[in-house]
Amino acid sequence: MLEMNLILKKMIKELVILSSPRCGTNYFCDTLSSFNKNFQMMESFNPAGVFGIQRRGYMVRELSESMECEFSDAKDPRLVEYFKSNPVAAINKVNDIASLHGEQLLSYKIFPNQLSKGKLWEIVGRDCTECLFILRGRLDTYISYQKAISMNTWHKSKTDSTLVKVDIDDFLSWAKTFDQWFDNCLELVLKNNKRPYFISYESDINTSKKSLIEKQYLALKTLGIDLDYPKKISSTRFNKQDRNVGPFMKISNGEQLRGDLRSRKKYNYALSKPLL
Repeated sequence: MLEMNLILKKMIKELVILSSPRCGTNYFCDTLSSFNKNFQMMESFNPAGVFGIQRRGYMVRELSESMECEFSDAKDPRLVEYFKSNPVAAINKVNDIASLHGEQLLSYKIFPNQLSKGKLWEIVGRDCTECLFILRGRLDTYISYQKAISMNTWHKSKTDSTLVKVDIDDFLSWAKTFDQWFDNCLELVLKNNKRPYFISYESDINTSKKSLIEKQYLALKTLGIDLDYPKKISSTRFNKQDRNVGPFMKISNGEQLRGDLRSRKKYNYALSKPLL
């Protein structure tokens, strides 16, 4: 019966969030889940789990039924492997099932190296997708990433007391790869005649949940996604992990790095965002 119903349903809109770790995507996605009839999947193609799949109680159960395989939860290795090997087919199944339950939007984020360029092309090129980029300054992103690695904590833990040391060559090498991924994503979006939408961590996400919801509502409208404005705004599950200060105050060799970046004419580059 489920398979017959899937054939009859039209795919709902999908919001593909293209970003990288440490750009405020957890807070952004959690806030986005405030919109009724939006199935916010979080990070669907993480090698450790299909995160967010359990935000709707029916999803794992009906995916299991559809595929005749009893998945236990988001970290079930068989489910993770299916999403890794067949990302388009997997997300299509999620879309079909979500539409049967009256959802109007399926949203999820994709990070660097989670999908090949070819698979990303297939995801982005589908008629149901709209694409949103979340961007943050290169150096701030890198420092936050290094802190998370050194403390082995990725959310809900304060990192302001940790001062990492930044090697300029490591940072610039990382930034080059960082830029290339965003460039590739934008190329795929534009070649598929999609209209990209850009969200800034500094001016859009580093704010209150109420303010972010207002920005999300306008962004969705711009992308042709019409969801009702949330009637109730709950408290956020995510808070800032680091101090709201400049990047050079978050590391142990701030002044040295500032001077090195200036001498190499990379100071403005380090503080700016990709694509902009």
